[in-house]
Amino acid sequence: LWLDGNHENHEWIQSLPEAKWHGGSVHYVAENIIHLARGSIFEIEGKHFFVMGGALSIDRDFRAEGESWWEGEIPTMAEAQRGLKNIEAQHANGLKIDYVLTHTCPERLIKPMFHVNPVGDETCRWLTMVEDMVEDEMTGWYFGHWHEDIDRWKYHCLYDRVMRLL
Repeated sequence: LWLDGNHENHEWIQSLPEAKWHGGSVHYVAENIIHLARGSIFEIEGKHFFVMGGALSIDRDFRAEGESWWEGEIPTMAEAQRGLKNIEAQHANGLKIDYVLTHTCPERLIKPMFHVNPVGDETCRWLTMVEDMVEDEMTGWYFGHWHEDIDRWKYHCLYDRVMRLL
């Protein structure tokens, strides 16, 4: 299982067959390689996982469009709205979000965790809205965009390590 980052070929991902899997939308790369679609919620072993891939490439001026940078790196408004709608439906059904899996993190975590000022990433700002909706109920939030291994409260940036969730 994987969720997309910002240096993926997003056009190719969107061309893959889409299906439902454990309650959320996925793209099958192969039978045993599954991309978790943005804004989806998956139920796995009785736990609910909200997923949102993508982030801003601050180095895109040094990359080649269609080769090492793709416009689809930032979640669309439709993907963001689908995510919020899915969280609201989850809550309306009396269910919580146990885990959040994203590529980047909410904007307000950037300075305390990475000691840099936020760069104006729309995805990070939008994830702050998600955070407001799920922070009290979630067990943990996992992301990797920042290429470091850092933990702060329930938030975990993963780079070289692997953490077992279930």
